[in-house]
Amino acid sequence: MLVQVSPLTYLPRLAQALLRLSYRPLPQTTLELVEEALATARQVDRSEPKREEILVSALNAYQRELYTLGRREAGFAVREEMAETGRLAHSAGRVASPAHGLDPLAAALAEEGRYAEAAAAYQRLVEAERADNNQYLQRGWNLINWAAALEAAGQHAAALDAFTELVADTRHRLQEDRVQLSTAVLQLIRLSQLLDAHGEHVQARGAREEVGTLLAELDRTGERRRWGFDHSLWVVLLAWSGRADEQPLPGEPTPPFGHHVSWSPDLRQSYLEGRSAIAAAVAELAPWHGPTPTACPN
Repeated sequence: MLVQVSPLTYLPRLAQALLRLSYRPLPQTTLELVEEALATARQVDRSEPKREEILVSALNAYQRELYTLGRREAGFAVREEMAETGRLAHSAGRVASPAHGLDPLAAALAEEGRYAEAAAAYQRLVEAERADNNQYLQRGWNLINWAAALEAAGQHAAALDAFTELVADTRHRLQEDRVQLSTAVLQLIRLSQLLDAHGEHVQARGAREEVGTLLAELDRTGERRRWGFDHSLWVVLLAWSGRADEQPLPGEPTPPFGHHVSWSPDLRQSYLEGRSAIAAAVAELAPWHGPTPTACPN
């Protein structure tokens, strides 16, 4: 009702209210809510400073619902629009990051096996955050995603360079006690694997020796500060190290082997459901003494 009286003021508020409501609706109304939110966001006057941010948020909610419903082609197109909206908004000085709205598209490209394009998108994300120390945690994940996409695209030297940058950042933060020892250990183990795969065996041995030094410190004193163990990093790096053994079926989307946040909802669901089937198959193929193994909840 208020939009009819003052659209300049209330269209942005209505779009945001619809998006908030879409996170807690009845299941059958979610798509309708985000469609209405997107239609409302498109009507926001171009003089509104946050118009593009609202539009990207609405597009993000819309693509999420499309992927949840298995409408991957339509969801991919919306992710492309998100990235282009963010790029144009940055060019116009309306958002800070030149990669605003790009992350979901980068993940979608990796899921579809378009690894070179995914690597180029992740490179843009890294470059956008490279100079901002406050964005280290996200930049760290983007470096992992970038390196994984590069390796999948066959660009092994570039993948090694990207991951080496991550390890260099971690070493610097470790000197300032701003990162876990265990995080450095996990990254160095993966670095040694990449170095070995690239024929850099001397450097790989040096990385493993560094791992030994850090493990000795952990054994003596534990973490230097009260850090929790980063399970997500361990899982991501372990899965990535086994990429060669988990080739996707032709034409089937596959997890991007990077951080799990941007996985498409339908792919996440099928992946989780598939673990139980794998556990059951393992139980049938091998003798097992004790309880039947179940899929790891993480």
